[in-house]
Amino acid sequence: MWQKVMAHRPASIKLEGQVILGFRLDPGGRLTEAHIVQSSNIAMLDRQAMRALREASPFPPLPEGTGPSGHDFTVPINFHP
Repeated sequence: MWQKVMAHRPASIKLEGQVILGFRLDPGGRLTEAHIVQSSNIAMLDRQAMRALREASPFPPLPEGTGPSGHDFTVPINFHP
């Protein structure tokens, strides 16, 4: 999942920081909730991290046995110039 989100991170950003995202996927791999767990304190990086997560959706289906409400994940998104 992390690799899929990172593939949607813009490479042209010349700022450095880390945003930690929290999100929920339904059993089919669709993004149902997303929030910033820890901000980079740079609004542009926070917005780009959320955008990368949304663009990476949908993800592969979750494993059998995942409850009907899906599963929660926490992922760090790192930006480097």
